[in-house]
Amino acid sequence: MKKSKIIRTVSWLDTGIFMVTSTLLVLLTVYGVIMRYCIKSPLTWLEEVQMILIVQGSFFGGSIAFRERGHICVDLLVDAFPKKLHRVVDVFVWVLVLLSLLFIGYLEGQRTISQFLNGRCTNILRIPMYLDYAGVTFATLLMTINHVAVGCEDFFMKGEKDNAE
Repeated sequence: MKKSKIIRTVSWLDTGIFMVTSTLLVLLTVYGVIMRYCIKSPLTWLEEVQMILIVQGSFFGGSIAFRERGHICVDLLVDAFPKKLHRVVDVFVWVLVLLSLLFIGYLEGQRTISQFLNGRCTNILRIPMYLDYAGVTFATLLMTINHVAVGCEDFFMKGEKDNAE
């Protein structure tokens, strides 16, 4: 099935950002270890950057997991329901996840605006805090797009599969 231009763009963005943040995190951590233990000159700013990279990598990785259906699913309870209720439970869970993503996105958007208005910066490098929160807000938007796309794909694919049976 051909992916839409929006989904391809979202895929390109979240994968690219995840790869960059993960690569930087590994390289900076190795560099920090060398500086601390071999050169005996620890980098005071490294922890600050690592924290930002871990947060960004986690959220953009979460977006990839939504697109690739990489989240765990414990369906032991659902399997105990009659087959006709499986679809209802799937839709209920899908809506619940969508509402959660929208709420998290809203809260992170509010936090981004608050940090921007307050002018808070990180302690050592003086990086504006709103940039970190804006990344989380953006990643949550990408997660939401992926969730909706995968949900629509699953809904229509299952509908076709159910009609074929």
